[in-house]
Amino acid sequence: MHILEEKAESIGFASQAVIKTKELIFVDEYRLFCEDNYCGNYDKLPMCPPECGTVEELHQRVMKYENVLVLQTIWDTTNRETDADYKKMKQQHNTLTYELVKLAEDSGYEGLVITAGPSAHASCMSAYCIDAAKMAESCGMKYICGEHKVAFFSQFCFNEN
Repeated sequence: MHILEEKAESIGFASQAVIKTKELIFVDEYRLFCEDNYCGNYDKLPMCPPECGTVEELHQRVMKYENVLVLQTIWDTTNRETDADYKKMKQQHNTLTYELVKLAEDSGYEGLVITAGPSAHASCMSAYCIDAAKMAESCGMKYICGEHKVAFFSQFCFNEN
């Protein structure tokens, strides 16, 4: 197990795995998820399209790194099914992600953070057009976790020290 996987497990991620960035599948058409403005941040936040960059520019940012630590949390959605509930779960997932990134940086790693939904400091997987289902499959993680469960994913792209 990679040291970053150990750190992720220790702070409470449900699953974590290091894979090669070349294993990620990029689907340009996923940018439509952003353009449809489901999250309400399209053309509003600097970390969201179009300001965050083109699909190709974001793809190139990822590919500067050899490895990606995939992070997953799984949430029980029983009695929590409003948009506000999902945003709160994403925010908690991203808070864990930034906690992990701090531990990684303290261990000498530098990298690129991709969050579950946009954050103040990072773009989300939809902006990067990363196929989350295929990524989860390549990591041995479940993308669909069952009734009243939702999984959120984030990534930390890095090179070995």
